[in-house]
Amino acid sequence: MSWPEGQLSPYNPHQTSEAKSSGRAVGLLVIELDQRGELIMTIPFKLDYVIDKAIQPQLTGLQRTLNALAGVNLSLMEARRTLPCIQDHKWYVSEQLGRDIGWRVAAIDYFENIYQSRGEFSRTVALKEKLSRWAKYLGGIYVTHESSKAQAGG
Repeated sequence: MSWPEGQLSPYNPHQTSEAKSSGRAVGLLVIELDQRGELIMTIPFKLDYVIDKAIQPQLTGLQRTLNALAGVNLSLMEARRTLPCIQDHKWYVSEQLGRDIGWRVAAIDYFENIYQSRGEFSRTVALKEKLSRWAKYLGGIYVTHESSKAQAGG
């Protein structure tokens, strides 16, 4: 037995006549009886999470591996550039300690002590170039000052 259309079931206080949502699909708790007298129940859930998860870009195996090893989230290009560096770091530290340190320790140590993201790297390069220009400028002023002092006889 099903309830007449437009009439709410007295057994379900959560049932509503229409879904109130903001343009997103929402599952409602609906309890009713089918033609054979069996209970039909829809479990409530919001589809926002499912939709967001479906349209979200998926991580590659390499990105998931680096995230699991060291807890870092890198772009695919950064992950591809970083993995050989971690491998070299693993070999180097293992040789220094005389034992295998493992991928997890190598990855964590690499990201804690060596890794510079592209943003940090570009800022470091820009600062280095700026300091170099200032050193050349100040060096020129110093040479000019020394030569003028030598010409003045002092």
